[in-house]
Amino acid sequence: MPHRKIIWQIFFAALAIRWAYAIGLYTAMGPDGLLGMDSRGFAQWVHEYGDQIRAGTLHGWDWLSINLSIMPLVSWSWVITELLFGKHLVIAYVLFQGVLDSLSCLLVFGLAQSFRAEYAVPAGIFAAINPTQIVMAGLFYTDTMFLFFVALMLFSAARWLVRPDWAWAMLLGLGLGGAGLSRILIVPWALALLAFFMTVAMLRGSLSRK
Repeated sequence: MPHRKIIWQIFFAALAIRWAYAIGLYTAMGPDGLLGMDSRGFAQWVHEYGDQIRAGTLHGWDWLSINLSIMPLVSWSWVITELLFGKHLVIAYVLFQGVLDSLSCLLVFGLAQSFRAEYAVPAGIFAAINPTQIVMAGLFYTDTMFLFFVALMLFSAARWLVRPDWAWAMLLGLGLGGAGLSRILIVPWALALLAFFMTVAMLRGSLSRK
């Protein structure tokens, strides 16, 4: 079976599972089926923030975030979704998370392939049917976006170790930056990752002052 066909099959299977789960909960329970204890407050803040934007009453530091306890990439993703879909914020964002998490499954596929080709398909399938990913992608939380960027970072790191070049380094930086703008707890890992890559470069004899 062609390699590209397998990738598309994993993506659409993961997406179908996540969308079916989210739409089923929404149909049965409404937005409450997609909200946890914390995310009820998140959704309320986002709606209030959207109302302020529409009313033109935001000023100064208020533009930074709906709440300074939430990192800006997540909060602005929520706000943009609210401005586009209004009262349908929760289901619209959860469906977007389904797409994002399905892309994470492909990154898991690629990460496994970096170690050994025959690991790729089982890893992609297990990611697609992973109950934890499915449940979290069906909740209005920050976890799915954070997972996507961490997966992108790990995938790029594995590829850089095989073939060190700027393209993989830039993708790694994008993953690390996106993860940091989703959850601050990734920052200490960035320092460890830098030390690890410098060690690898030294062992390969390719570390220069630049």
